[in-house]
Amino acid sequence: MAAVEVAGRHVYYDDSGGDHPALVLLQGFMASRPIWKWQIEAFAPHYRVITMDNRDAGESDPEPVTYAVADMADDLAGLLDALKVERASVLGHSMGGYIALAFAERHPDRLDKLILVSTSALAGGVLGRPAPTYNRERWIDDPVERTFQRYGAMTGPGYFDTRREQLTAIAETARGNRMSFEAMTRQSDSAFMSHDARAALPQITAPTLVIHGTVDPTIPLSAGRRIADAISGARLAEFADVGHLPHLERTEEFNRIVLDFLGE
Repeated sequence: MAAVEVAGRHVYYDDSGGDHPALVLLQGFMASRPIWKWQIEAFAPHYRVITMDNRDAGESDPEPVTYAVADMADDLAGLLDALKVERASVLGHSMGGYIALAFAERHPDRLDKLILVSTSALAGGVLGRPAPTYNRERWIDDPVERTFQRYGAMTGPGYFDTRREQLTAIAETARGNRMSFEAMTRQSDSAFMSHDARAALPQITAPTLVIHGTVDPTIPLSAGRRIADAISGARLAEFADVGHLPHLERTEEFNRIVLDFLGE
């Protein structure tokens, strides 16, 4: 467990270290940094891989008030400051993609390459939609069981029907995630109500790769296509018959595509 203080809060992180170029991996809603286990194994021989817990998730302390995606992007900048990393490539999945886009907008001089996975440039709150509501009685306190149930419903149809051992291993990465029901609703409100990167997309000059599953049940493929169309020179990799978790549903292919892109 490692942590640094950024703007009065502790940011918990892991750092593979070394002299390789830095690569930050940002996970999505409710997830904690160990979810990147299978990417760290593949990327660490080539890159200094840095993962961090988003606010209200993982080892993070509960936040006292609602925050914005921009605040989480600034948390990343503060972590890089503390680690004396001037520039990094950033890969963000789902809500982590929101943070990556905000980082690209707010700290463009610190961004090498950008990889956006199963994400969108816009969340519904910006369109005047109410924040999502959640049922406390359906909340699962055990983070392992909670992840088992959530991730089992986020893939392409039937993916985990014959891969229960993989789902169990993925769920185990959530052990130690301290997120509470209140923290989950706060993280949801913070991301859902504040994310709008549409105006920033044409200003992004970092080489960008967009990865999206064709049958994503959480964020539709059209969202990924819109991002790729709006960022000059961006590439789009569509994973056929893959849902919201291409880094887990097609791990070897995902890792290879990312490494190829970063190595160019």
